[in-house]
Amino acid sequence: MSFVRGESRFSPWSALIPASWVAGLWIRAVDFLQRHGMRRAWEPPMPVISVGNLTYGGTNKTPFVEMLCRLMAKMGVPVGIVSRGYGGDSRGALIIVDGRSGGLTDEELRRAAGDEPLLLSSRLPGVPVVVSRDRMRGLEAMSK
Repeated sequence: MSFVRGESRFSPWSALIPASWVAGLWIRAVDFLQRHGMRRAWEPPMPVISVGNLTYGGTNKTPFVEMLCRLMAKMGVPVGIVSRGYGGDSRGALIIVDGRSGGLTDEELRRAAGDEPLLLSSRLPGVPVVVSRDRMRGLEAMSK
């Protein structure tokens, strides 16, 4: 905070400037490859709104997703949620509707999905929640 208050001329965050240069080069390289057909860009099978940030947790992303789903559904837009399922051990795409998934017991489902997808599924009746570490595969599973 001494930098913010003007007491210090050096910010410790300045040490990350070289990392930003590397990230910028990487992004420009991927963009170049995609624009010139050397790398395929993946187009999701449906419109997507991404809710996330660089903070670990505790920033109210889950309540925001719930509010956003309710708002979109109220406007007549079909909604679904794809979650990484933090804390869960699901290996494939696991589809949960109304807090249930296939023949899994409650304990098996909680272990596979994690808490947040189950919370969202139970609070948003009829909204499919897909748990998948690979979000693109999750979107594909939801579109079927």
